[in-house]
This record gives sequence, C-alpha cells and structure tokens, in this order.
Amino acid sequence: MKKCFALTLVLMIFVLLCPSLSAADTGNLLVNGDFENGSSSWGNINGSFSTITNESVGGNTGKKLKLTRTSTESSEWVYQRLLPPKYTPGATYRAKFDFCGDLSGSSGLNLQMKYYKTNAPEYDAISAGSRLNTNGKWNTVTLDFTVPEDCNEEMRLWIRLYGAATVYVDNVELYETAGPDAYFLNNSTVFHYDEKETGMLSAKLSSFYEETHEAAKSMVTFSLSDKEKELTKVTLPFTNRVAEFQYRVGDYLSETRKECTYCIQVHSPEGGLIKKKTGTLYLVPRPSRLDENGNYIINGEIFNPVFGYHVSTPLEGTADEDNAYKAAKEAGLNVVIVTMTYSRWLTGRNRVNYVLKQLDKYDLYGIFCLYDSVSDYENGGTKLLTAGHPNEIANTRAMAENLAYEKRVFAWALMDEPFGEGISPEREAELELAYKEIRARDTMHPIYCVDYKKENFQADIKYCDIFAPDPYSPTQTYVSDIMAHAMEVAKPQNKPVYAVLGTYTRPNNAPTTEALVRHHIYQALFAGARGIGYYSFDECGETGKEDLWKTDLFEGIVRISKELPTLFETMVGKSYTETKNEQYIMRTYKNGKTAILSLAKDSQKITLEKHRGVRTFSGDSGVLLRDKESYSLHLEQFTAVLFEYVSPVQVWKDGVETDKLSAGTYSVTHVSGSTDLYIALYAAESGELVKLYVAKNKAGGSMKLTVPSEGQYIMKVFAFSPGTIVPVAKAVTLQ
Repeated sequence: MKKCFALTLVLMIFVLLCPSLSAADTGNLLVNGDFENGSSSWGNINGSFSTITNESVGGNTGKKLKLTRTSTESSEWVYQRLLPPKYTPGATYRAKFDFCGDLSGSSGLNLQMKYYKTNAPEYDAISAGSRLNTNGKWNTVTLDFTVPEDCNEEMRLWIRLYGAATVYVDNVELYETAGPDAYFLNNSTVFHYDEKETGMLSAKLSSFYEETHEAAKSMVTFSLSDKEKELTKVTLPFTNRVAEFQYRVGDYLSETRKECTYCIQVHSPEGGLIKKKTGTLYLVPRPSRLDENGNYIINGEIFNPVFGYHVSTPLEGTADEDNAYKAAKEAGLNVVIVTMTYSRWLTGRNRVNYVLKQLDKYDLYGIFCLYDSVSDYENGGTKLLTAGHPNEIANTRAMAENLAYEKRVFAWALMDEPFGEGISPEREAELELAYKEIRARDTMHPIYCVDYKKENFQADIKYCDIFAPDPYSPTQTYVSDIMAHAMEVAKPQNKPVYAVLGTYTRPNNAPTTEALVRHHIYQALFAGARGIGYYSFDECGETGKEDLWKTDLFEGIVRISKELPTLFETMVGKSYTETKNEQYIMRTYKNGKTAILSLAKDSQKITLEKHRGVRTFSGDSGVLLRDKESYSLHLEQFTAVLFEYVSPVQVWKDGVETDKLSAGTYSVTHVSGSTDLYIALYAAESGELVKLYVAKNKAGGSMKLTVPSEGQYIMKVFAFSPGTIVPVAKAVTLQ
C-alpha cells in the first residue's frame, strides 16, 4: 500500500513539473490535437463555423472541436501549420482524427494535407474523407501520405467540412511511419511505339541523403530479358546521385519480340540486395489517329480538340435531351467527356449507341470513361475503379472490341487522376493491363489521361497516348509551370499534351472571367498544348451548380471559341522567334503568314527595347508609343493578344493606289470602324526598324509618311481594333 502511494506521489510530482507533454514526447507531431487547450495552435477556429465545446457526445465528455455549417454550398476548414524540421520531406506519415456526426446527403468531412515550397503558393494536396452518418458513435478518418521532397517551406493539416452538417472532431494525430526512402527506381516507358525510340531505366538517390552517405556507395544492376534468356545486363555506380541505363528499343523489341522484362536491383558493394523493381516493356502500334508529331488526325486533317467535362449526357425522350450538346456546339466544343454510365457495353449497350447517335447529330466526338464508381461503405461515399480493375476489365475489353472503328470515339479514359491517392504497384498494374487489352483490340483510338500533381506526371505518361494536366489555379503563372512540366515528360515519345482549364467559379473566390480563361489558354498554347479542355460545362457558376450556358461567362466562351481556330493554326507545332523576360513573352510566328502574340505575366508597365523582330505589341488597353529609343507599353493583367494580318489596307501616292515603294510622300488609309494604324519602315538589307508611325482610332482618314530618297526600304502597315484578338487588316508590304 505504501509502495503504491509512493508511486502515485512521484507521478503527481512529475505532472506538476511537466504539465503537458510535447509532440516529440508522445510521437504526435501536432500540438493540442485533443483540443484540451482550446483553440491553441489551430487556425480559423472562429466561434461561428468552428468552436471548442465540452458537450457530451457519444460518451466523450472532454473538449472537442465542433464544426457547424447550414449552407449546402462550398466548405470551411480549420488547420494547423507544421514547419521544418518538425517534418521531413520524403518521409511517410499517417494522419487521423476521430469524428461523430451526420454526414448524410451532400455533406462530407475531409482530412487534407497541403504542401508549400519556397517562393511559391500551395502547390499540392492530398486528402481522405468520409460521408458517413455515425449514428451517435465515433469513427475515424485516416490518411497515409509521403511528403514531396521539395516541400521545404511548410506543411498544413486541414480539417474541412463540405455542405450542411454538424460534426464533432477529436484526437487529431500525425505520426511519421517511415523515413525517406533512400532509392527511387523508375522505368521511363512501358509501351513503346517505335523500334527507333530509346528508353531509360534509372535509380535515384533521395535528396535526403548526402552523396557521402553509405547509401551512395551502393551499386545498381540493370537487365533486360525475354522468356528464354537474359538479353543484356550492366552494373553501374551512382554518379551525381543517379545511375541510368539507356536502351535502344530496336535492340530488344521487334515485330517478332513484342515484350521483354526489365529488372533494376540496388545492392551493397558486397552484393547484398537492398531494393528491386521488375516489370514488362511492350512494343505497340501508335494509335492511327495520332501522327508521329502528336497531331490528332481525322480524315487526313489535323484536328485540334476543344473539349468539355460535365457536359450532361442527353436524356433520351426528355425536354432536355439536346440542351447540353447543343450548347456545347455553340461554345465551340468538338469533343465531350462521356460519363461512366454511358460507357458500359456489357450492361448498357443501348445507352452507348444512343450517345454515339447524339454525338453524330452534333458533329461531336467523345472521350469514353471506362472506369466506374462504386459504393465505399467504409467512408459512406463512393470510390472509383480503374478500367483494369478485376470488376471492370471485361467491360473495357468489350468497349474496345465493339467500338474499335467507331468514328465518334475520340479516346478512352482508364481512370480520373489515376495517382491522386499516390503511386502504387497495384494501380500501375491495373492501368498496364487496361492499356494492353485495349491496344490488342483497338489500334485506332488513343488512351487519354488527366492528372493535376506534377510528381505523378512521369507515372501518368506511361499509361496513355494523350496527357492532359488540369491546372485550375487562378494564379497567372501556375498554368505555364504545370504545362511546361507535362511537355517535358511527354517529349520523348512526342505524346500530345492538352490543358484542362477552369471555367467555374470557386465558392468564396473572385468570379472566373473571360479574360482569365483567355489568359490561361494562351499560357497553355505558349507551353505547347495541342488541345484545350474546360472544367466544367455543368456544375459551375458562383454556387457550383449552374450550367455554364446559363452564366455570364458563356458568352465569353463563345467569343473565345471563334478565336481558337486561328490560335491553333498559328501556334500549334509552328516555329517562332521569342522575346521574353519576367514581365512578358512575345512571339513572332512565321508559316506562310506572320502573327505576333503577346502574353503579359503581370499588371505593370513594360518597356520593350527596340530591336529587330519586334514589330507591334499591345494589350487589352495598352498603347504603343514612340519614346526616343524605346517603346513604352502598359499591359493590363491577364492580357493575351494575337495580331494577324488580313485584308485590306490601301496605300496611295500622288492620288493613285500603289503596291511599289519609292522615294516620296505616301498616304495610308483603312476604311473600317475605329482602327489603330501602325506603319513601320525598315531598311531592306538589315531589316532594322528605321521609323514607326502610329495613328490611333483612324476610320476613313489618311495618314501620311515620307520615304527617304537614299537607300532601299520595306514598308509594312498593320491595322487592328484595340482590345480585340480579331484582326482587321493585312500587312501591306512595299519594297
């Protein structure tokens, strides 16, 4: 009895001296995860949506977080920040919390991790959630994740409530479950198109480990084999943190050997195996609708897709049967995403055939979604199964076999954002199987993939023929950054890259505008996109519920659609010269005609130094002014402008229209409405700009200039309506 009392006394003294244990002491990296210290260490606990309460809930009488929302729109959240060295980039963690409440209907509760790096906004997120009604009992949401290696600024844990509900949250925890993996093993390609291609097998040492670390002393063995024998084997050390083996496809794959296996093994200097990866490489035909440059070909002509997500599939026999597809056509779409319900040959071939008939009626093409949505009983919501999942592979085979030559099929989609929950061998195996089975039956239609995480792109590109990042962010440069990375991973096999851009307004954010959409399109095309997609056509607007064609943005999308054919013709796959800095990009395209495109990165005054190749440059409300030896130009935010030269401009000398240039005085006129005239005089031999004449708002009047008597010159006349992308005049060249 005395012993027990002494132990109790010691424990009481310890608690008095150490009233709270740190996260490091308990293993939990979060502070005040049980809310016993109120809102301390948590952000956005505001007393209205989020409060701390000690109500008795499901037998829990301690303090807890209470989240209450009455609106079915949008979401709200609380969060806690973690700064290095509290977490380690590259390490694996488990986050979880307990919750109790009714999440029926459209409401949901998410645990979300957000990552940040130096001098950049939040750039990635991963989440897990629940839509369960707990019926007064406590349940748990758990999320396993690996922190990106470049997350060097901070990491945030969010608890986010969607829709209308009241939910209680307690015992929020975050633990490290594994340190950074020392080695990353990768095969650059799974499906090769051509024997002339090259592929790469590689092993990379994690940036967490110094090059002097023992891990860097390991060796890597690469091998390729067929069913009968080993074809090649090479062992290499790490050099600058990487070991790479590049192979020529034709040395190992051919028409007589269309598959071979690869093996990557990391082993200690003594030979002990540390890590291993194996897989299969295939030689398959490039889909016949894609040429070797990545162009989509229909009836022998290049086809540039403009596609839409959430374009309501027509409901046969209803008043709304034609609304969505008719509006899609008006908005300039030529491709729509066909949902899972209408992509089920084994259980709904009549629906498939009906959609094909509607696509033909409106001259549209469809990206058919071969994945499916099933109930997720554990979390009270749904989850997606890939086209290669055991439950889906039979339908995938049937769709490919029966629609292998269907002209209205644009592409197949195996999964939506396939690695959104992380890259796993199981997911890769399912995608590999689906691609293989489709290509065995259908050599015409490409396989399409969409994803938003840059770190997943290298995995995504292995299992598709067309790749489409979906950068929805409203920030100006985000689209350019994402697209540039996508182009890099797609380049080795010349796979086309499309861009899926936001046409909806995020709740609580500034409205998505025509100017913003146009600016993002320009960013995508400047980066090399060959197609443009809109997310979304339904479920957009300020509440996220309106159809696009019922919002103010729709008229802007229609205007943009009239510009896109000219943009595609001018930019896609064409050569150009470029001038750029941190403020703007300007390109001059030349392919039978000349077009000058400008893209402003920020809203600020820009000075363009005079040099050869700079002809005209303007913005939505910009002006080009002669100021000694430089041109001063102000570009409004989200400016993106194309100038193309069409007809007609008239040039007169001595009262007679002329197309020859000689010494003397000339008059230049343009007869359409309010027009800006730019007349440039160049030295014929050097191409240097000699003089620039600018006349604003000319309509029916004339503008005079004098050509010197000494030397040979070229005169070009540009005319356009300020603030529009639509050209109004041709460049008249006199020499």
